[in-house]
Amino acid sequence: MIEIAMNNFWTMEEVAKYFMLCLEQDYVKQPESVFVYAMAGFMAGKFRTGEYFKRSGKIDVDQLERAIVKQKQTMNENKPKMIAEIMIEMGLVTEKDTASLLLIKDESKKRFILDASIVPEIKTPEIEDVKNIKKK
Repeated sequence: MIEIAMNNFWTMEEVAKYFMLCLEQDYVKQPESVFVYAMAGFMAGKFRTGEYFKRSGKIDVDQLERAIVKQKQTMNENKPKMIAEIMIEMGLVTEKDTASLLLIKDESKKRFILDASIVPEIKTPEIEDVKNIKKK
């Protein structure tokens, strides 16, 4: 994925979006690693924080549901908290896990340009172009 991003001057977020689209269209197989799939979905905006931790195997469905219920309670009490905060308080994930995940998400929006003398012309293919690629 990094090579594709570098060769096309794309962000990792853009690569992740196309990767997820290709998975949905059955152009590629889902990776064996749950972490690769979960991270690609998170960077692409398909999975939210709680869903990422569930798909990566850090928490299970019941734990996520309890965290969501607790989050709704904080909203009803006018003391809203992010789901990550709640999961940390519940001991489901660590602060380090959450900080790393959010840093990766933020960094995934940056473009890879290794040569400062190159000013790339950004051309992102249209979604329809990707959908028209024939399955191999």
